[in-house]
This record gives sequence, C-alpha cells and structure tokens, in this order.
Amino acid sequence: MCVRCDSRIGFFPDDPAGAEVISRLTAFVTEGRRDEARALVEEAKARWPVTPYFWFFSALAYTESGETSAGLAELAVALGLAPDSPVLFQCLARIIREQGGDETASAIMDVGWSKFLALGLVQDEASARAAFYEEGPTL
Repeated sequence: MCVRCDSRIGFFPDDPAGAEVISRLTAFVTEGRRDEARALVEEAKARWPVTPYFWFFSALAYTESGETSAGLAELAVALGLAPDSPVLFQCLARIIREQGGDETASAIMDVGWSKFLALGLVQDEASARAAFYEEGPTL
C-alpha cells in the first residue's frame, strides 16, 4: 500500500493497537488476502470511528473492487474527519479522474497540492505540485 502521510494531519490512530491493525492490513494486502483486510478494516472502523485512515483504506478497497459509489461514501467520511489531508484529496481526484471527470479531478488536485504546502510538508509550490501529482494511493 502506498500512503504518503504526515503525522501532523492526524490521519492514523494514536493507540498502539491501531498501529498494529495498520500493520496487519498492510500485510494482508501484500499477501493478497483482501477479504481478510476488508473484514479487519470494518472492525477497525467500529473500534476507531474517528480515525480517517480506516475510512480511507475502506474507500480504496471499495473503489479498487469496482464499487465506486461505496468507495466515495467511505472517502466522504474520511474527508469529514480530516479535511486538511492532501492524501484524501489525491485519492478523491484519482477516483473522479477514473470516472471521466478530468476537469473536476484537476480542480480537486489543485486543492490537494495547496494542502501539502499549507501543512508545511513541502517548502514551495513546485514541490507541493510534484508531491501531489505523484501516483496516488493504491492497495
């Protein structure tokens, strides 16, 4: 799983048990055990409902299995929990672009790269754009 995120965004759970779940999710995906990963992320969302990472992971799982509407609904929850996360905007832009909404995706990407800059994750606009336009998160 490719997720570039900074702890200042508040994306991951503070609880060490949550970090263990993320580790297990990553292992399941790496090993091709997607059904187990989906079951685990549902448990994690119930245990840590205000942790954007689990909603984000669920959104990726749904969209990558062709369930775009469900993925967008999960992503909407994640964005509600972490509205300053450039990673979530990057994911949203990717989904919209894949659905043929290039113009909308470009506008979303502009918001996303500006968030990289605003959070101080990069030093200048060129670096922000480069970071944001790298290949987005995938499972």
